[in-house]
Amino acid sequence: MVFVELKGSPNVIEELKRVTSEIDAPCLVNVEEAGKVGELTATELDQLGFRIAIYPGLGRYAAGFAIREALKVLKRDGNTGKARDRMLTFKEYNEALKLPEIEEWERKYLLSR
Repeated sequence: MVFVELKGSPNVIEELKRVTSEIDAPCLVNVEEAGKVGELTATELDQLGFRIAIYPGLGRYAAGFAIREALKVLKRDGNTGKARDRMLTFKEYNEALKLPEIEEWERKYLLSR
């Protein structure tokens, strides 16, 4: 597996094609949403010869946007009521964290006091 990350190149697409055509191994590309590679679809990346694409900024950028929007609602309205349809519930949050599994692990492995 070859990890490919090209930064700041004006011809990044041509360089990506060159990498996959000259390397006889599966290639992984790091997709940065702010760059030219971020404009490519999964199909286009596949056509360029990449077998895996990672999007390390996706969660960070999406979370940052959501936090900013929720804080705008709180500032404007003085509460979060109008943002709640775009928020996890307390139960959903705990499920996303897999809290029941963590609690089971704690019961199983932590010493009782």
